[in-house]
Amino acid sequence: MKKVAICAVTLGRAEYMEKTWGVNLNNAGCKYDLFWLDNGTSNEEFHEISRIAWKFNIQWFEHNKENQGIAPAYNTLMRAAYDMGYDYIMTMANDIIEPDNWLVNRIEAAEKVDNTGVVAIPCNGAHRYPTDEINGVKIEQGQVIGNYLITRKAIDTVGYWNTRYGIYGPIDLDYCDRLRKAGLRTYYITGYDSHHIGVWKEDADEYQTAKKKSLNASWQKYTYAKERYARGEGLYVPWPEN
Repeated sequence: MKKVAICAVTLGRAEYMEKTWGVNLNNAGCKYDLFWLDNGTSNEEFHEISRIAWKFNIQWFEHNKENQGIAPAYNTLMRAAYDMGYDYIMTMANDIIEPDNWLVNRIEAAEKVDNTGVVAIPCNGAHRYPTDEINGVKIEQGQVIGNYLITRKAIDTVGYWNTRYGIYGPIDLDYCDRLRKAGLRTYYITGYDSHHIGVWKEDADEYQTAKKKSLNASWQKYTYAKERYARGEGLYVPWPEN
C-alpha cells in the first residue's frame, strides 16, 4: 500500500477553508494522512481555523506566527512527509474545491505513467494542452497549476520548491520547469476540473492583493531562472532553503 500525505497550508480565509476541506477530505477516494501547517493566521482568526481543521484526523501540525511564504511552508510539509517515508505528497490549498475521487485518480495516473513528477487536475479550465495517452491514461503535458500530487521521485530529482520569489510567486511553474528539464513529466489528467473559489472576485481580499503584487515583483526573477534551467543549471533545490 502506497503511503500518501495530504499537505495543507492555511493563512486566514476561514470561510474558504470551511467550504473546501469538508468536500476535499471526504471525497479523496483513498486512504491518506493529513499534514497541516498554518502560515501566520492572526490569533483572532486562528481559533476559527483550528475549529475547522481539528474536525479531521491530523497526522502532523505546525503553526508559524508569521507568513513565511508559500514555498517555505510547503517545503516544510514536503520534508516532513518525505522523511516519514511517504510515497506521494499532495498539496492542498484552502481555496480549491476538487472533484470526487480527486486523489485516487491522480495516484492511479502516477502509477501508470512513467517518469511522473507532478500530477494535477485543471483548475478553472486554465492551461490546457494537447492530449496524449500513455498506458491507457489520457493526460495533458505542460506546466500545471493548482493542487499538486508530487512523487517521491520528483523530490529525489529536483528537490524542493524555489523560495527566491518572496511570499508568493510562480513557484508552481518553476517546479514544473525544473522537473521537465530533468526528464520527468508534469501533467493534467483529463476529464476532470477543479474550482478555485473566489479567485476572480472583483473585490479582491488581502491575500489576492498581496499575491498579485508578489507575482508581478518576482516575474523578472522567474524569467532569469528559466534561462538557467534551459541550460540545465540550478535544477536541484536542496533542503532547507536555496
